[in-house]
Amino acid sequence: MDPIDSPGSGEPQSPDDFWSVPVVQRSCGVDGGENPAVLLHAGVNASFETGFSNPIDGAIRDAARAIDLSAWRKLDEIPFDFNRKRLSVLACADGAPVLITKGVFLKELAVAV
Repeated sequence: MDPIDSPGSGEPQSPDDFWSVPVVQRSCGVDGGENPAVLLHAGVNASFETGFSNPIDGAIRDAARAIDLSAWRKLDEIPFDFNRKRLSVLACADGAPVLITKGVFLKELAVAV
């Protein structure tokens, strides 16, 4: 079957990609090492977003079940849109607001400060 989009674009490659169930195997930081903060922030984002439900967020929520998110509360959300290709959740724990964004990796790098 012909690919729908180019590899690495963050988009499904074929219709079969819609039927696979993702599983989070580990959370790693930019150095490639295990980083629990990555799973924490991904869990907060996946738990508080109100947009499209998808299997990746389900896998993140499953992986983050052992993390206590009760101290976190959602402040706001910038919903996913197909131009920016990202979604952000503003949440806080201990009074410190954090903007947690997920999206297409190269699009994220393009706007990183």
